[in-house]
Amino acid sequence: MSRIGWCMVLALAGGTLCGASGVWARGITLHGRIIDAATGEPLPLASVQVMAQFTGTIANDEGFYTLEVGHLPVTLRVSYIGYASREHVVTDSAQAAAGVDFRLPVTPYTLPEMIVRPDEANRIMAEVIRRKAEWRPRVQSWRSEAHTRMTVKKDEEIVAVAEVVSEVHWQREGGYREVVVSQRHTDNMDDPDMDFGTLSAAEEFVDLYDDDIDFIENNLMGPTHPDALDVYDFDLIGRRLVDDRVVFDIDVRPKHKPEAAFVGRVSIVDVDFALIEAELTPSKSIISAALPLPLFEDFAWSFAQQWRQFDGLWLAVDYRFEGRVRIGTFGLHFPEIGVRGVTRMSNYEVNIDLPDSLYEEETIVRVDSTRVQADTAFARGASGVPLTEEEVAAYASLDSSRYLDKEFRPTGLWARFLPTEEEMDEEREKRRQERRERAEQTAADSGSARSDSTRSKSKPKPKHRNWLPEYSGAVRANRVEEVYAGGSAQYRLGQRTRAYGRVGYSIGVERVAGSAGLAGGRPVHGKGRDRMDLGFRVEYERGVARRYDSDLYHHFFNSAQALTGLDDYFDYGWREMVEVELSLSGWRENGFLWLTARDERQQTLSALADFGLLPFDDVRPNVPVFDGDIRSARLGGRLGHDYTPFGVTANRRLTLEAEVATDWFGSDVSFSTWRFTWDWQQPTFWTRRWLPNTLDLRVLAGASTGDVPPQRHAALDVAMGPFTPFGAFRTVHGHPYEGPRYAALFWEHNFRTVPFEYLGAWGLVRRGMGLVVHGASGRTWHDGTSSALRSTMRSTGGWHHELGASLILYGLFRVDVTRRLDQAGWRIGGSLARFDFD
Repeated sequence: MSRIGWCMVLALAGGTLCGASGVWARGITLHGRIIDAATGEPLPLASVQVMAQFTGTIANDEGFYTLEVGHLPVTLRVSYIGYASREHVVTDSAQAAAGVDFRLPVTPYTLPEMIVRPDEANRIMAEVIRRKAEWRPRVQSWRSEAHTRMTVKKDEEIVAVAEVVSEVHWQREGGYREVVVSQRHTDNMDDPDMDFGTLSAAEEFVDLYDDDIDFIENNLMGPTHPDALDVYDFDLIGRRLVDDRVVFDIDVRPKHKPEAAFVGRVSIVDVDFALIEAELTPSKSIISAALPLPLFEDFAWSFAQQWRQFDGLWLAVDYRFEGRVRIGTFGLHFPEIGVRGVTRMSNYEVNIDLPDSLYEEETIVRVDSTRVQADTAFARGASGVPLTEEEVAAYASLDSSRYLDKEFRPTGLWARFLPTEEEMDEEREKRRQERRERAEQTAADSGSARSDSTRSKSKPKPKHRNWLPEYSGAVRANRVEEVYAGGSAQYRLGQRTRAYGRVGYSIGVERVAGSAGLAGGRPVHGKGRDRMDLGFRVEYERGVARRYDSDLYHHFFNSAQALTGLDDYFDYGWREMVEVELSLSGWRENGFLWLTARDERQQTLSALADFGLLPFDDVRPNVPVFDGDIRSARLGGRLGHDYTPFGVTANRRLTLEAEVATDWFGSDVSFSTWRFTWDWQQPTFWTRRWLPNTLDLRVLAGASTGDVPPQRHAALDVAMGPFTPFGAFRTVHGHPYEGPRYAALFWEHNFRTVPFEYLGAWGLVRRGMGLVVHGASGRTWHDGTSSALRSTMRSTGGWHHELGASLILYGLFRVDVTRRLDQAGWRIGGSLARFDFD
């Protein structure tokens, strides 16, 4: 698999590929095997504890265990649900070296008959939740020794193994911190071109006893959450014994399909009413909707965990996960990627003072390189969970010739265009040589610098301005300019000041256009996130300018429409302008204030081009502008980020702006305008999910007084050809509604895949099919506009109302069907799905 593919799998696995790992004080290693006394079959994940201590481990899938203790004698106790526990006293090192095996007999199932009431499981879980509320607050901090192993499979073959040993610290206020002290992995993970990072217990360790559990950005409710009885259906499905104590097996599943919750089983020990075992899988809705892209053909994930009592506290002794991902699309298919992890937690120290140095920085995971190089754990065979025979064989056979990008090489039609294995090896060796040469050069430069330090420093080096040029080009087409081509450059003058300019030529108007400006700023208060900056901008501009602006459509969209013979979305005029602006940013989080002075002269452009890939049909005239000087001042403010059209991010912002032009400024026309824009997104239902149901709102309003020129009219966006994005009236297209006064509301509610989840249409859910309902209402007013101009401008002619629904396809695109309500009319269009990432 390619590096991108591998990193993608790691990211999709949500970091839980890395469980916990731990540190053992040097001592005596005990080992042995745990089997069924009658059949000789291994008892995987059987629990081994040192009596009267916070020390323990679990067996591997073959029943083998290892456990390091600081001294002898110790008493080991082995337990497994459905079997009688056994204890053994290890008195000397000879016993330890020989191994301590355990043969557990099945506990006879002689439980008395029990009348199971319909709410019996709820009664048991309510008591578990009540008891948890009593003992959990007593845990203020802990330190544990942990060991994690992560195994990666291609189909059913192991292709990589990695392990870490670390000290894990937890504090109620500060959260997790981890110090890695030992690590090892198969040789094929020593790929210098792939950064696998460090396995971590602290960053992604999952305790299924918690109220809230994160899974791929979903916040799943744990089965012992205080509100779990409102979200889950619990069903008592069986009883087992562990020694002389009853264990209740309870089926867990959400009451409603779209809940961010688990499906599976929890085991509750009687009397204490505590979780001792859980096997849980994120609900089908979460799994199906987690990766709604055609790139993912299959995805599965499950968790398992055990807890044991330590002085009245129930702490996790392990954490296990297993996942499967199949990536592919038409003509390109990767082998199935399987990941399996096991974490063993041991040697708890509870409610202790943790070093303040652990929490001085936000870094969660640190690597103690000195102890890692000394290999304080693996060199002594002190890993917490023994390797299986298959994992031992993987360590022996997976050498550097089996890098993971080779193991996960795809097949299919498009795979032939990828580099061959020989080409990959040549490229890898080339990069290695480049790194060696850079390292040698760095060493040589370091030696030269040390030599130079002994020389005279009386002559300082000359200082130069930090001029860093940046260039870009632009091409656009419309019915006035025909084709415009130009370029721009920007030069950074130091850290906060830049000079910029643009020059281009419009074929249709046969004129050179351009601009030049200087912008910069300086901090005036505070530091970091609390810093306020005072900025300035001075700019001269001449060229063809759009008569009204749009938050939705860039020149690119309009050029595509014009070149295909559709209606040009904008009107244009020739403008020469000088603008000076002062701004203040950071006065509130994402707050921005500006004061602008403008002196501009515009000229009507009446000539129209007659070109396009398709012939124009009845070219719309270019609306005349006011010819004369407009000198105005603008004052505005914004809370929130810049608007992202039809975007992948939620828009939450408020903008207010006022403009005044008067003969006091020497303006040839006097007017004032006020404009208001509010964008908001509100999660509505299923808010624990990665992408909950959301309501999006966009409110626009504006008013004016005086002789408002056409170039100061506001525009309400409409569809551009077949493109019908949010924030536009979808039942009309071509060019926008406009006027000196306006008001509009756009809204849509995104139900995502939830309707199809209720219907059980899981195939559609996995393909990212979702449902959106939407609507819009708006109006423009043309009071004071001459009848001649009014005839060339689009007006709503009253209130425009529309209502519609959209089908989301593969979580990426959508088909919009909209009906106009104030008059007859339907419209079908397409746009982009709104991901609404915060």
